[in-house]
Amino acid sequence: MKINKYLSKYNQASRYGNKIKYIVIHYVGAVSSAKNNCIYFSGGNRNASAHFFVDSEIWQCIPEEKAAWHCGGGLQDTGTAMNGGNRGAQYHGICTNSNSIGIELCCHKVNGKVVPTQTAIKTAAPLVKHLMKKYDIPASRVIRHFDVTGKICPNGYISKESWATLHKFLTGEGKSAAPAKKKTDVPFKVRVDIPDLNIRKGAGTNYAKIGKFTGKGVFTITEVKSGKGSTAGWGKLKSGQGWIALDYAKKI
Repeated sequence: MKINKYLSKYNQASRYGNKIKYIVIHYVGAVSSAKNNCIYFSGGNRNASAHFFVDSEIWQCIPEEKAAWHCGGGLQDTGTAMNGGNRGAQYHGICTNSNSIGIELCCHKVNGKVVPTQTAIKTAAPLVKHLMKKYDIPASRVIRHFDVTGKICPNGYISKESWATLHKFLTGEGKSAAPAKKKTDVPFKVRVDIPDLNIRKGAGTNYAKIGKFTGKGVFTITEVKSGKGSTAGWGKLKSGQGWIALDYAKKI
């Protein structure tokens, strides 16, 4: 595992003797590369920072012995409506900048939403495992920014189910960040709460759009496959119109 370094002299602090106890997973919130994020955060006071940025490569911005400015701040309430009333933040005041390491996943856009790429997730997994071993951090203390402040971060992994899948992959407990459903799991129904979810001709963003959206509603999925552009898998609509990214559908 190669770790590239472009270290910043900004937005870092002493750990004041605190041991590293947590690994906090973030997403960068924009479409940009790991290296360019390091360059940006090294260019002056940004009032924020992180130890590592990850895409197809790992880039380190803040030394591990220093605290990065990645999970501090007050409580937010953005997650309540998205997660059945769960606002997150159960580690607020427990996991802090001084006792954690921050990892930022680089992103792409899927159906207009910025979410971590599969490549970033795969690259981050060995880094997370390395840090767990180095600092004796159990999987239970690999958490999200959402778990610290309630911020929707990393986007796409706020629901219990989506985070459980990603968490297993990052910590070494699973084999895939987006496992396909077994045949015995279908058919099942999903609810779509966004109006502009694209329908594609096949299971992946490499397949053409059919030119229609599902619209909001309940739909039956008859088959699930992994594919480009989705971390939760692609579901085939019973109507026969095509496939949708299950990142934006909730199983009911």
